[in-house]
Amino acid sequence: MKKIYTLLYIVLLSNVLYAQNDFNSWFVDKTLRMDYSVICDSGNEETMFNSFNESDYWGGEKFVVDSCDHYGDYYMELSDALSKKILYTYSYSNLTKEWQSTEMATQERRQFRESVIMPMPKKKSVIKIYKQDSCDVYTLILTKVFNPFDAKINYVNAKPYTTILKSNETEGNINFVILPEKYSENESEKFEKDAAMVAKWLCETEPYNEYKNKFNIYAVLPEKPAQLTRSLTPSQMDFKFNTLNIERYIASFNIPQIFNNAQSVPFRHIIVLINTYEYGGSGFYNTYTCLCIDNEDCRSLFLHEFGHAFAGLGDEYEGDVTYKVKKSNCEPRYPNLTNLTNFSQKWENLVTEGTPIPTPINRTDIEIGAYEGGGYTTKGIYRPSKNCRMRSKDASYYCKICYKIIEETLQKQTATKK
Repeated sequence: MKKIYTLLYIVLLSNVLYAQNDFNSWFVDKTLRMDYSVICDSGNEETMFNSFNESDYWGGEKFVVDSCDHYGDYYMELSDALSKKILYTYSYSNLTKEWQSTEMATQERRQFRESVIMPMPKKKSVIKIYKQDSCDVYTLILTKVFNPFDAKINYVNAKPYTTILKSNETEGNINFVILPEKYSENESEKFEKDAAMVAKWLCETEPYNEYKNKFNIYAVLPEKPAQLTRSLTPSQMDFKFNTLNIERYIASFNIPQIFNNAQSVPFRHIIVLINTYEYGGSGFYNTYTCLCIDNEDCRSLFLHEFGHAFAGLGDEYEGDVTYKVKKSNCEPRYPNLTNLTNFSQKWENLVTEGTPIPTPINRTDIEIGAYEGGGYTTKGIYRPSKNCRMRSKDASYYCKICYKIIEETLQKQTATKK
């Protein structure tokens, strides 16, 4: 029996070492960021490489990631130039595609500054960016070869930061960084309290709380004085109210600067706190979450927007937005929305047998179904539950399907091997 336990221990240890060695054979434990620009209107776009940037830490998975979900509008793929082996890939969203669907984009062209991050390759590699259209059709919009031996790489200088929460685990941690917007350098104490409060919300909310021992949470401290105005005039990270002519929608057109500030520490997820009592925020999958921190609804706002940014969840409410929601016979990319075209790809297997689909809103005995209304429309899009944090700021929970999707994301990102 002792021999069996010894053999089992050796096998488990070998698996962990293999995952580490797999990472170490391809990567240096640093972050490589590629900045690029998109100049576009509603029908045309040009994508251009801008620069490579490196920092001293890699805060993501410590193993080769050769596949990803496709919850975002885009995905990046890093591969070895010689063997063609996919080394790292992830899906993400940003403001560009939303803007292209607005009326404004039919009348003008605009430039968007974007970034993607990856572990630093040891060898010559190829970086590709794809854009997702309807029905999972992907278009290659940018290809760039990276050679660590002759590439021009900018070094990102670290900024002062504080550690809010530190995991005792050495493997499989999730790294979060909290950034200040509209805090003066004299408001560091307020920012640290605000950042600690947001970290507390995260660590006490299900299902995140089950994984809090795996969380590293850092906060980069404020530097320069910033004058607070209702219009949120351009600042270092360029966050503004009234994005896409939606008053409460706060977003940035300067992703590289956000990542520049984040790269002071190891990070996988970015949270930006905006020092104002007004209501507003946004969340972009695998890019950032931002929120105004001093209003009475900021906790529910954070947990809603973080659902977008962390797990790729879609909005489950109805309402007007200035960007157009494409009607399609294909399933929405969001895992918590369906048009019933291929419901079996979504949560159909978790619906109790005999539940009517679509599900009548007056059925009080049904927890999981397909309730009409979501994705900003009253007809043709269905959500899993009557209420959820992704539907209403008054909801005190994620519905069972959103909970499951968040938990699956937590499991993937705390894994120690593929």
